[in-house]
Order: sequence, then C-alpha cells, then structure tokens
Amino acid sequence: MNNENMRNLTDTISVEEKKVLEVIRILKEDDIFQITTINFEKMADGSIGDVYKIYGAGIGSDNNQSSFELVYKKVKRFQRYGDPMSWNRESMMYKSGVFNSLPDNFRVPKCYLIDEISNDEIVLWLELINGKNGDTFMKEDFNVPAYQLGLFHGSLRNIPQEVWLSSRHVPIVYATSWGTWSVDWLLCDEKAAYLSKEFKQSVLEVWSYIDLFMQTLAKLPFTLCHRDYNYENIFINEDDKGNEQVVVIDWDTTGIGVLGEDIADFTLEALVYKETLPIGNAQDIKEIQLIYYIKGLSDTGWQGVPDDIYLGYTITIALHWTFRCLDDLRKAKTEEAKKRFLEIIEFCVKEARIAKNMIDARN
Repeated sequence: MNNENMRNLTDTISVEEKKVLEVIRILKEDDIFQITTINFEKMADGSIGDVYKIYGAGIGSDNNQSSFELVYKKVKRFQRYGDPMSWNRESMMYKSGVFNSLPDNFRVPKCYLIDEISNDEIVLWLELINGKNGDTFMKEDFNVPAYQLGLFHGSLRNIPQEVWLSSRHVPIVYATSWGTWSVDWLLCDEKAAYLSKEFKQSVLEVWSYIDLFMQTLAKLPFTLCHRDYNYENIFINEDDKGNEQVVVIDWDTTGIGVLGEDIADFTLEALVYKETLPIGNAQDIKEIQLIYYIKGLSDTGWQGVPDDIYLGYTITIALHWTFRCLDDLRKAKTEEAKKRFLEIIEFCVKEARIAKNMIDARN
C-alpha cells in the first residue's frame, strides 16, 4: 500500500488508519480485507463541515483484488436560523430506523458507521452515490423524482414524531426570515425604486396572507418532508436489477411538513437555480410535477383529496419562495438576474392568489 497516501488521508481528516480500515471492511463485508491503494479528494466544505471521497483497492479474503469508494462526512455543530438541531439530524435519522422501510426504488445512501467525536462534532461514513444529478438533470428527468417522492410519502403509514425533527412551523420561519428584510427593502430602499407600484402591492398582498396560510397548513395532511429536495440532492441511477431508482442525500433539514411541500420546493429550486429551465414554462412544469407526485401517492393506495396537495404546494411557494426570491432580487447584480427573479416572484404571487381563492372556496 502507498503509506504516504494513507498518512496524507489520516492527517487531513484527523482519523487513525485502523478506523479507515474498519469502515472499509464494513463496506466490503470482509473482516480481513487489506487495502493496497488508497486515495481521497475533497467534495464539499462549509459551515456544516468537510466532505471527502475516499477510494482505492485491496485484497479480500478470497485473495481477489477489488475496489472501494465511500464518503467521509464530518458534521460540526452550527446554528441554522430557526432550526438549531439540524447539524446532527441526519445521523439521528439513520439511528432512528426511519430509513428501514423505504419504497423499493426510493433509497438513501448506506451508512457504514457513525462516529460521535464530541458533543459538537460527528462523522458519518456513507455510501458514495453515482448517477444523474445536478447539472446533468434535464427537464424530462424531473418526473422520476416527483413520482418516487409520491411513493415515499404515500408509504409512510406512521409519521415519525421525534423531537429532533424540524418543526411544522418552518414555513413561517422561512417567510419571516427572508421577508422581514426584503419587504423593508422593497418599501424603503431607493435601490428598489425601479420596481413598479403594482409589483410592490402584489408582494405585500402575499405578505398579508401569512397568518391565513399558516392556519390553513395546520389543517392539511402531514408527512415527513426532506425540506431540501432538489436536483443537487437527488441521484437517478439503476439498482442491481436494472430498475430505475432515486437516491436522496443530505437529510439534515428533515421534519414534519405537509403533502405537497417537498414537491413545491423541488419545482422552485429548479426554476430559481437551474437557468436552463425557462421561467415561461413554470406552469407546465408545476402541473407535470404534481401529476407525477399524486400518481406516486395514489399507487401506494393513498385516497386523500388532491386539492389538499395543490393547497400545500401553492402555500409553500407563497411562504417560502416569494420572499426568498425577493431577497435574491435585492442582492441581484445583473439586469438578467433581476429579470429572472422578477418573473419567478410573479409566478409565486399567482400561486399565492390561487391558494387564497382555494381557501375562500372552502370557507
């Protein structure tokens, strides 16, 4: 084995060589597997911690050489606004057994080991996932995750109630955290003077619906929401039998939400941040996503009211995305970016009005 590579790895991630070997033997399901080559590369870093890909080859108990690859994910305590327990939630999800009864073609990375380094630091040793993801997603690829999400939500017969899950009140946290600053900017900052009076009034109209929307959310069907279900956290690949499947990563924001919430975030994340998707097609994308999502729900035997899904979807867009995009508009540097965020906000306002009309029709 290249001992220098191993020393570089163990020095970089501050872990003993025997720990690396222990995890790889768990991965290989071979207690005497020996590493012959090992390499690593950084995948991500930030406020949460560091993420590395570790890969190489070795000799197993059958004297044959085989390769290995895995993810080392160090998670450090940090304070996410409105959700202070998110930093170690993913490890709690694995420990709880919530992932033990997922639908066949909706899965999460295997977790080989969880190391609790201290009260402020945890390491997850995870399966490395490959497949279609992120920028390789095309418009037609969004249907599969929508359908599989429906299967996942429809298969949840007992909604977890653990205290460490994010609160069902998170949408109001999103709305107020982005809205408080951006609405003030909209009304008071001379840099927002270029925006029309009609546009400003439409955003304030949505702001006035916040209490009504929160009261309505409390009456809609609850489920377990990923709360960061987007094309960067979703991989489409095939299982061992060649069946198409979805693998979802990064469950640190997971909590109790409503049916329709995750699919709304899925759609808007793509519209906002995937610039290859034209905003003019937002309504078509919405309808297609909801059709596939509701089909997934129905294929599990779900017999709920589709209007509840549409209401959860439209309210999520109104509360989460109207003011998030307004904040993005406030920070936008180019005319092209400003135009895109203006168009998205106009779409969000339309969704808010649809939600208001649906609520009025129920009362």
